Amino acid sequence: MRTRRTPLVLVLIALAAAGAAASVPAGAATAPLAFGHEVVIDHQRSGFEPDIVVDSKNTIYSSVPNGSSQAHSFIWNSLDHGDSFQLVPGQVGFGKPLTCPQGGGDTELAKDAGDNIFLSDLQNLSNLSNAVSTDGGATFTFSCTSAPNTPVDRMWYASHGKLGDPDFAIYEEYDAVLSNTNPNNPIGNQLVEIVSHDGANFTPVINANPGPDCLGGGVVNCVTNEEGLPGNQIMTKKGDLVIAHSGQNGNSVYVSIGHPTTTG
Repeated sequence: MRTRRTPLVLVLIALAAAGAAASVPAGAATAPLAFGHEVVIDHQRSGFEPDIVVDSKNTIYSSVPNGSSQAHSFIWNSLDHGDSFQLVPGQVGFGKPLTCPQGGGDTELAKDAGDNIFLSDLQNLSNLSNAVSTDGGATFTFSCTSAPNTPVDRMWYASHGKLGDPDFAIYEEYDAVLSNTNPNNPIGNQLVEIVSHDGANFTPVINANPGPDCLGGGVVNCVTNEEGLPGNQIMTKKGDLVIAHSGQNGNSVYVSIGHPTTTG
């Protein structure tokens, strides 16, 4: 029986100059937008770089990191279409989700096809706390050592299917900071990839075709050494991973595509 729990062939396919402008087709209709009044999610807690997801029942979730020195990140939800927000039920103390004690550096929030909620929380560059909630944030299953490559920075999710299904997978890319030891490149970050089938415990994605540039701390699950900062990734309908990231020189944008392979 073939499944998707298999190695990933990661292929670098495109390089584009930074600053390329998006074009709008001539004559394209531009429907007006009407925005309601702003809603303050929380009058007591602060944060930065917010995430937002909306499930099939129109429940809105938003997360922010509060800072590595506080080791806190927060998740709120709205049950009234964005008119008001409250912390999810599974939280402790000042409002941190009841997951790992570390966090606060960055957050990444995602949902799967079954409306399960996934949170990744950066532990001051040292590792990733990854958690999943199947009950709207009331309880979490989590791991505090999700990243095999450290130090780490800025992570992004992409999922396939629904938690509990045989083919479910949630992928996570991030920076393995200063892991590049390729003598032909300056010391810098590597773009690496991990995968989970339960939403909490992750393992390296084995790159079946890493190429000669993937040397260093992330060699096992390296996507590329040509890495500045990671952008987000998406899963296509074909099941391929499409990853956007900047180059080492800060003046270029790359797209890397991972093609799943099957075995057995």
